[in-house]
Amino acid sequence: MLKILTVDPSAPEASEALTRYLAELEERFVGETHAHDEESSDHLDNFRPPNGTFVLLIDDGPTIGCGAIRRLDETTFEVKRMWVDPLERGKGHGLRLIGALEDLARYAGARRLVLDTNDTLFEAVSLYERSGFGRIDRYNNNFDANCWFEKLL
Repeated sequence: MLKILTVDPSAPEASEALTRYLAELEERFVGETHAHDEESSDHLDNFRPPNGTFVLLIDDGPTIGCGAIRRLDETTFEVKRMWVDPLERGKGHGLRLIGALEDLARYAGARRLVLDTNDTLFEAVSLYERSGFGRIDRYNNNFDANCWFEKLL
């Protein structure tokens, strides 16, 4: 049975999911990715209440996805570390995961969600567009990103 669980981002299951996420980025990006630079324990605090939330997507035991939100200001949260196992894509899991993150952000008072990605991750771009996110101008200095999105909640 599919479950979305809120966990501490340093929990073993979360660390495993983040490792798999980062490994996929390293494999798919041409050149170097800087995403691993943000995985310090200080950075993980961004994914803990009251700053944010980290979730895992579990299917009868195995972790098949993860995602997080972090507060940027009183009404804006950012989606981070959104990932679904490549073998599990195309089954609607990404829509469930982004929907859960939207609900968590709304509950925390967000009226706007933003995110960044790279168009090499074409599945992610498609998911965000299908989920109602629209493209916006660059809002951060993420070296790995070349697409920025927002959704009003």
